[in-house]
Amino acid sequence: MQFPPMKRKLKEILLKVKPIKNYVKGRSSFNDAQFLKVQKRNYSELSKKPSRTEVLNFLLSLKSDDTFYLEIGVRNPIYNFNYIKATKKYSVDPGLEYDQNPVDFKITSDEFFRKLRNGEILSSEIKFDVIFIDGLHLAEQVDRDIINSLNHVKDDGFIVLHDCNPPSEWHAREYHKYWFTPAQGLWNGTTWKAFFKWRCNPLVNSCCIEC
Repeated sequence: MQFPPMKRKLKEILLKVKPIKNYVKGRSSFNDAQFLKVQKRNYSELSKKPSRTEVLNFLLSLKSDDTFYLEIGVRNPIYNFNYIKATKKYSVDPGLEYDQNPVDFKITSDEFFRKLRNGEILSSEIKFDVIFIDGLHLAEQVDRDIINSLNHVKDDGFIVLHDCNPPSEWHAREYHKYWFTPAQGLWNGTTWKAFFKWRCNPLVNSCCIEC
């Protein structure tokens, strides 16, 4: 008959131990309404169609001549780059997230464009049909990538950005490695801010695709 009070007492004692208290509080967050809502959006985002690869290949298919493709921010090429259908394609990534980094130019996008302008790599006159920007997901960097890309894209070419439509404020956080959020490891960053800036520019045509 004394067991339930003893059990409650034991629980009270255990919850005063900081690691146990933090664990119990942390576990309770999995039932939080906001957490569950964002988790549902995570699964929805990952299952959307068309994929980025399909969008990029569609744009390249609109061209009747040889096509030139540039990808900024590759990580593992099996996620996208390997499946791009272009006559000639180039990849840029410093390799911070994927040690093997089997890309053409193992440098940052800033360094790549600087060398390109100076004629140190490829040709300063090269123009691409499609440039895909999926590097560092911070607005300032994405904006620089857009500006640099505009100097090397054909007049009828396309600059494609990834991560422009974050499904929650947790996905749009500044710091990538802060995973203790409902978004966990998924990260759009602040890319959307750079896109919005250029969407307000009447000199370029832009749209955001739900994919």
